Amino acid sequence: MAIIWEDGKTEWEGYVLNTREMNFIEESDFYALVYDETEDKIKEIQYDSTRYAGNARATIDAPQYVHEKAKTAWISSQIDEYRERTLEYLKKPKSDARIKVVRGRTNKRGRTGVVAWIKTYPNKYGKGTVKLVFFEPDDDKGEIVRDYERNVEVIDYEMPSNDELIRRLRSLAERGAYLRFDYKPAVIIV
Repeated sequence: MAIIWEDGKTEWEGYVLNTREMNFIEESDFYALVYDETEDKIKEIQYDSTRYAGNARATIDAPQYVHEKAKTAWISSQIDEYRERTLEYLKKPKSDARIKVVRGRTNKRGRTGVVAWIKTYPNKYGKGTVKLVFFEPDDDKGEIVRDYERNVEVIDYEMPSNDELIRRLRSLAERGAYLRFDYKPAVIIV
């Protein structure tokens, strides 16, 4: 049935993937998730609201082949950001990882070592917490030095291949992730 506006005009027939209601304090907005074949992407269309007492409605009516196209479009729209978030996750220090100091003044830049442990402390200069990485530097064996987590990066990490990232996104899409509004897939490291 698609989206039917107040004036009776019908749009996106055969392309509505999902609908939702977003509640605010005193109003609600109604959205449809549609697949746009001309731009090959998924769009969110607001079709009604209680603020202006509209009378539009939407019905989920996309056939399976449209869902398959939408999954492919969702994967291609998510892959770059997913790759960046995966890389960011892999560069965070973990126990027994090889790290390199990339900024800061406590240790000289370029100093490498192996993480012994990571500890979180309350921030004594403001709100929140800070993470300190304690590591054994390669140039001073037997000693343990520390630096802020933001100042070090892991140097020996294995980035999953592009095919592996696409496989993970395809797995999420098969379970309906593309039907969620503003969904950002979590980084999965196996």
